[in-house]
Amino acid sequence: MGIKDPDFQKLLKHASAKPKRLHILVPHVAWEEWRTFLLEDRLMRVRELRNSHEKLARKMVGDYLLDGLECPKLTLWADKEVDDHSKKTMQVFAADNGIEVLKLVVDHADRAWERYFANAPPFNSGTRDNRREHIPDSWILEAAIDLKTRHPNLLAFCCDEELSDAFKCCAIETVYCPPEKAREATRTFLEQ
Repeated sequence: MGIKDPDFQKLLKHASAKPKRLHILVPHVAWEEWRTFLLEDRLMRVRELRNSHEKLARKMVGDYLLDGLECPKLTLWADKEVDDHSKKTMQVFAADNGIEVLKLVVDHADRAWERYFANAPPFNSGTRDNRREHIPDSWILEAAIDLKTRHPNLLAFCCDEELSDAFKCCAIETVYCPPEKAREATRTFLEQ
């Protein structure tokens, strides 16, 4: 489900309505996971274009038909410029749509590492190397545990089965939704 998806737009409408019918709270780690997922795609496109231009420039040298032509100039953004802009864009998107991005809390790091070394959810399966991929999930879980104390009616919408299971182990009501079913689950939620 993308940003322009009609069902996602309905969620945003409810989150920015007065009075609010829905609060969208996103832990910083989850927000950054989403932003950098989107960012990698855009950076890949810019890098491909840059590489194609460099390849053309190299092939022009000694090319019978192109020899003597000046290599066309191509100005592209640096990776850092794209990254910085994506941060600003996501910040504006959150503000415009009533999304609260929860700041990192030092306590979450301590608790996430305790979970990691204790093989507690979401780290309770697989080898040590496989468990490492769940470190961001553990930070998200710790943020959700804190949210549950402030918002007893918290409902976590999650497309990651292992993280969803970890939420449930911590008594956090969860709507697990495989990515391919996200649209249907959102529609069902909005009709309630």
